[in-house]
Amino acid sequence: MSIKTKLGLSFAGLSIIIICMFLATLYVTGKQKSDGLIINLAGRQRMLSQKLAKDLLRFQLVRERTGQADQELEQKVRDTMEIFHRTLQGLIQGGDLPLTLDPGDGKTASVDGVGGKALQQLKVVDKLWNMYMADVKTVLAGGKDANQALQKVMDNNPALLQD
Repeated sequence: MSIKTKLGLSFAGLSIIIICMFLATLYVTGKQKSDGLIINLAGRQRMLSQKLAKDLLRFQLVRERTGQADQELEQKVRDTMEIFHRTLQGLIQGGDLPLTLDPGDGKTASVDGVGGKALQQLKVVDKLWNMYMADVKTVLAGGKDANQALQKVMDNNPALLQD
């Protein structure tokens, strides 16, 4: 084999290795971008659970003081519930997740559903969320069970926050 052929084969081999490394790097960074979004949205869920509890407490306090529901506070609670629910379902199943706290603005990002231990944990959170959401709706509806439901929301909030 001539030196020209050996150099050509060496150059071709190194070129293939460099191209493979470049493609692998692109793939890994693409996956990390999605991972970062999922981590941020999961963190936002923690904030939303706290925001929901705070707004619900304010809602009930205003209703007890004035004798009527504050429509603006009620809408804030409902919007927060919707964002939390849509994000949780999107993390479990994949799909478009809301990026802002306004459910009507249409700004979303598409993610794949998670798997493995993360999926198992999200299913635990989903069960807690369904019970929590039912209690929140009871508080919003008012009536004789509202204060008891509010107490359940406050009691279950740490579990939702931790899981």
